[in-house]
Amino acid sequence: ALWLSLTTIAAAQLPQIKLNALFPNGAQAGTAVDVTVTSGVDLEELNKLHFSHPGITAAQKMQDQGGKPVPVPKQFTVTVAANVPPGVYEVRAGGLYGQSNPRVFTVGARKELVETEPNNTTEQATPLELGVTVNGRINGATDVDCYKVTAQQGQRLLVECLAKRIDSKLDGSLELYDLNGKRLAAVRANVA
Repeated sequence: ALWLSLTTIAAAQLPQIKLNALFPNGAQAGTAVDVTVTSGVDLEELNKLHFSHPGITAAQKMQDQGGKPVPVPKQFTVTVAANVPPGVYEVRAGGLYGQSNPRVFTVGARKELVETEPNNTTEQATPLELGVTVNGRINGATDVDCYKVTAQQGQRLLVECLAKRIDSKLDGSLELYDLNGKRLAAVRANVA
């Protein structure tokens, strides 16, 4: 019995960084955007974001603390060069426990906005110009985000919710109302 207890091998595994989400997870080509890593595992000493396109770079945000620059945890300024083609790219986080799994980062050609709360009711609806990309997020199971646009009678509007195509778990729906609060159309996006 003593011999068996001496031959037992202790197995241990080091932590492995896992990137679950960042926000916003996209930017317009030719711009810079502040990005926060919002979810993950073993993110200690997170200090890098690596992208699959060399024209997308990130620098950790810094803050002044007693005259000394100190990194802001999980926050980066991502710069997308003007010549980066619109598309879907990979992003990985780097920190104390190595490099993470890939997640999606999108680059677009249109102006991009980040959702601002409160916008949960039609009275709080965020005004939008046509032809923009909105980076939004759901803050709880019953969160609703309202936007308002100006359109002409008979004008065709196209709204696209990328959600699952960019690694989101959102199963979104869209409802369109007129100025009097009458619902004109509704669709639930339950396809990838």
